[in-house]
Amino acid sequence: MFTAVAIFSVTWKPRPDISTYELALCMPIIAAMPAYDGGSIRVMYDRLPAEAQRHFEMPGQVQADTPGTAQASSSIWDSLKSVASA
Repeated sequence: MFTAVAIFSVTWKPRPDISTYELALCMPIIAAMPAYDGGSIRVMYDRLPAEAQRHFEMPGQVQADTPGTAQASSSIWDSLKSVASA
């Protein structure tokens, strides 16, 4: 007997207008992504408010309302620098 398991994955793609509050909400997932399986990440992701979920991208999902998609691939360090300079 085979069991189908759906793998949940998200990619950190912060929006240019990320706030310090939103970054703080996202940090547990960002820190857990390398160590935890998709099921654990899914539970944490589902508990995030929509304002924080918008900084993650799921495969096949397009961030249509993000002007300048080149910025969307910035690293966590770029996000921290932009928040610190604001």
